[in-house]
Amino acid sequence: MVFVDFLPAQVDAASSTNALPFTDSPSWLIWSDVKLFFSVLSYVWTIVTPMYSFGSGKLDEMYPSFNNIVCMALHAILIVLQSLFIITIPLWFLYPLPLNVLAVYVVLFWMANKVIWGWLNGDGKPLTSKVPMDGWEEHDDEKWIFMNGISVGDHWLQSNIDRLAMTFRREVTGIHNLTTGIIFDVIECIIERDFCYHTQDSRRAYRLVKEALQDPTNKKVVLILHSQGAIEGSLAIDWLLADLPQHLFRKLEVYTFGAAANHFNNPTRSDTSTLNLARTLSSLSREERTERVIGHIEHYANGGDFVARWGVLNFAKGMNYRNNRFAGRVFESKVATGHLLCQHYLDFMFRWEEGGVVAEENGFVSSLVDVESDVAVRREDASAKTMLAGETTAPSDSKSTAGEYLEGTLANAKGNQRPVRELSRLWKYRNGMSPTD
Repeated sequence: MVFVDFLPAQVDAASSTNALPFTDSPSWLIWSDVKLFFSVLSYVWTIVTPMYSFGSGKLDEMYPSFNNIVCMALHAILIVLQSLFIITIPLWFLYPLPLNVLAVYVVLFWMANKVIWGWLNGDGKPLTSKVPMDGWEEHDDEKWIFMNGISVGDHWLQSNIDRLAMTFRREVTGIHNLTTGIIFDVIECIIERDFCYHTQDSRRAYRLVKEALQDPTNKKVVLILHSQGAIEGSLAIDWLLADLPQHLFRKLEVYTFGAAANHFNNPTRSDTSTLNLARTLSSLSREERTERVIGHIEHYANGGDFVARWGVLNFAKGMNYRNNRFAGRVFESKVATGHLLCQHYLDFMFRWEEGGVVAEENGFVSSLVDVESDVAVRREDASAKTMLAGETTAPSDSKSTAGEYLEGTLANAKGNQRPVRELSRLWKYRNGMSPTD
């Protein structure tokens, strides 16, 4: 039996003037990330387990095909090289070497890595799915974009977008988040999310998504993010929100798997500033108070996924981050493990029948969700208190404001005893179908 926890999207309409966790001091964020990393380290082996389940055949990352074996062998070499390099760094100070010898050592190490990175990544350009769509309904007015996660070279990226294309029967463009090996990729994750640093991949995502949103022939833009791709995608969204008019974001939908991000911004469309907030809220309907710029954001996470526990499951649900911004619904499969997109997420949540058609029944979408209303209410209550701390309204108004603030959360949380298929918007895109907006 599959157990699925469902956390409704955040309702709070404004934030306090205090820094949100992801805007705090980089040194504090790094220290917090390192502590969090070691607190969930016992889950690290679940990244690749189960290892021998191949619902998508050769598209699964660990399926024993020649190309997959080569990718895994190259990553194993990088793990050894990079681990040894990091271990030797303290020795440079304990047993100093001549500067020219040390320089040769570093250059040789870097050159060896660059050669392997080149074999894994190819030219690093965006890829397009190679799945023929003959016989399926056309969706020429939609643009589907995917950004991969940690340790994915061009071969696995092609497998990812082909699996997505077969699942949703749309052409998918893959933005390549280049890999430098698992260890260096994790270090890059910390730099990206703690310094809000945009890599070249994140800048490319910003440009391509911006072009898609500005293209008048696109009625819908779907952005799918996995693992580290969610960090880079969330940073790109921050830039887009600052750069584009709000009406364009009605086209955008965002879906993540095993997100490693520490925030997801999605401001409300209404003016709900803290000045005279009680009066402002009372003049708006519940829908107006909670309507977001980006219409749909959903996050999918395996409860036993190390990266998800280091990312979305901590920052969206952790009580230390109650005043954080992590917009969007969260679906957590409590008993599932694994972090690989095809093998552990898509095979589990969008199981294939013979012929590459998504089966109408599987353990995930048939599960009745357990709504985490206690987490949602405590999260909104924390935001309400920080917001009301700066209020100038009368106590009775403040009390009604807090009530209004939490009312939307409770209404949004009414999902108990409903199956995932009724709550998941992404599920409604399977096999070329579309949600009824």
